[in-house]
Amino acid sequence: MLSRFLSFLLLALLVMVFPQVSPAQGRETVESIMKKGFEGRTLVLKTPYVEDKLHFDSQQHLIGVSEIGPWTTRAWIRVNQLELKDNRLRIEGNRTILVLDRQSSSSGFVPLLSGEKVQITFDLTASDQAAAAMLPVFDTQPVQSRMATYWTPILDLSKDLAVLRNESADRVAGVLEGNRQVFLGDASIGLQPPRAIKTPDPNYPPEARHNHLAGDDGLVVVINEQGFPEVLEVKKAGERFFDESALRAVSRWRFKPATKDGKAVAVVINVVVTFRYPN
Repeated sequence: MLSRFLSFLLLALLVMVFPQVSPAQGRETVESIMKKGFEGRTLVLKTPYVEDKLHFDSQQHLIGVSEIGPWTTRAWIRVNQLELKDNRLRIEGNRTILVLDRQSSSSGFVPLLSGEKVQITFDLTASDQAAAAMLPVFDTQPVQSRMATYWTPILDLSKDLAVLRNESADRVAGVLEGNRQVFLGDASIGLQPPRAIKTPDPNYPPEARHNHLAGDDGLVVVINEQGFPEVLEVKKAGERFFDESALRAVSRWRFKPATKDGKAVAVVINVVVTFRYPN
């Protein structure tokens, strides 16, 4: 389904080698080295900030505030352009979301460009410090092992949720990183379901428009304790372009989180995204 995006996975798992630049080298040389090193690569934020414009001061502290979202949907940035000008480093790119596709990846996750643009700016005291400024912000460690253990399903979520409720007394569907239990939505265990508060529509794919296609796309989605979609998977693969458009859209949805005994908890839900040929 998402095989054409696998090249990004190899880039994301590389240990970043920051260029060694001497203070005697000019800004143009520093910029050229960094462009070659980072443009076209996928970098991973240590802190998965939600805001699409992030500005760090010369001490690498975030200026302003930002919510922190899931590592799977907010941490990954594909660098499109890097510019070094007037002691300021600017990175422009697109978010990449990790979606479950266990048939295509041993880790379970594969990357998918989300279409969301991101700009990250660093204030510098000197241009030769540009590479060092990125070190506290981006993860330089391989992430494959983290991907492989990030989500551990307990139940077979390809089944209908009504069937799964009969198979699981405690209604635990799986476990997220940090030993966070994910529940099936079920009032019988004192659980109040999540409520959608922001649901941007998916883009109608050009391929579907060309062929006058319509259809429904079913996803399995884990909504975390903050109301963010944290794990997304196509329940039954259909047209690739519908699958990808649905995943991109739902990754940006927000919910009032589910609660169990008055405490916010993560839950798994089914989402159906409908595509109709526009008039």
